[in-house]
Amino acid sequence: MVLADPQSERMILGAVLDDPSCFESIELVDEDFQDADCRTAWTKMRQIIDAGKRPDLTMLGAEMADRPKFLSELQPITAANASYYADRIRECSKRRGIVAILRKAKELIDGPADAVLEAIEAGLVELQGQDRRDLRMLRDLLDPAMELIEERYKLQGRPPGIETGFHRLDAPLGGLRNGNLIVIGARPSIGKTA
Repeated sequence: MVLADPQSERMILGAVLDDPSCFESIELVDEDFQDADCRTAWTKMRQIIDAGKRPDLTMLGAEMADRPKFLSELQPITAANASYYADRIRECSKRRGIVAILRKAKELIDGPADAVLEAIEAGLVELQGQDRRDLRMLRDLLDPAMELIEERYKLQGRPPGIETGFHRLDAPLGGLRNGNLIVIGARPSIGKTA
């Protein structure tokens, strides 16, 4: 069982150095990193980005001057595979969490069975709650939803975009809108050109 992936941890740092805009979409937290140097570098990168600056090796070097060997091995790489590396890091982090839960259960095993089960369940619930990708604050969702509802009400049933003239197409698409590329396809010989 793999509990850490130091290569992926270094690769994700290199990806953020290449393209800091991928930092937010990666959604990793400091605790996801097993390697102490990578965890420190991630924390420093987050602080640099939060300050509105673009992280680079020079800035990171100023923040981590006591780790020259680590910094010399860190290189910017393409951010194209950042989500893959982030998934690997998250997977290892979850496995470490599971191991910690099982170790705690092992310590409690001589006690009442219900206490052991409760400890395992509480640990697993906490670990499940750490999957931050699908969680959003209600206040962040409410304003855009209310704006969409008000816009639809003002349009009185018409699509918000430019109508195509095909009502069955306008209903799911909401008409044609700026910035959208819509590709319509179907199996051969079913009348696309008719």
